[in-house]
Amino acid sequence: MENQRAFLDSIGLTIGAKAGDLTPWYGVGQEALLKLGCGPLLSRNYSLSHYKMLRAVYPEHDWLPWKFKKLPALLKHDSEAIERAMRFIETECKINTNEDWYHLSNEQLRDLGVLTLISHLGGLFSALRQYRPDHNWDERRFSGVGSYFDPNTKKKAGNHEMTLKV
Repeated sequence: MENQRAFLDSIGLTIGAKAGDLTPWYGVGQEALLKLGCGPLLSRNYSLSHYKMLRAVYPEHDWLPWKFKKLPALLKHDSEAIERAMRFIETECKINTNEDWYHLSNEQLRDLGVLTLISHLGGLFSALRQYRPDHNWDERRFSGVGSYFDPNTKKKAGNHEMTLKV
């Protein structure tokens, strides 16, 4: 592990990461990692997941999987990570009541780095129904916030015409 850390520390310098600030790793995609020479390490030890690699090599850092350029493949099936993302939204957006969820915008979710995750879950309404089931959520009040959205057809899941607020 020590060799892996030294290797990633050297690569980190080229992408702007340094001790105390590993956030530049979030913006590095798979192709860039391969060009930087991480291919053998990723494929041999981490199933091509740089999220897994970074968690293993830098366990002291609190990695937020939804902030990676590409969502880790199994994230949308990881209920613990999704619950953590929901708590992250509540903290960052100061959500104190169920009513506060209705006032979120896609821009806020994008700025937090969770819009893609929420979209993969079927939108904010679907995520809240599953992860905050104690409330009777009114889908109409979300206006497409965090909905799965196909920019080519301007439709969300269920084929309802909509405009994404971004």
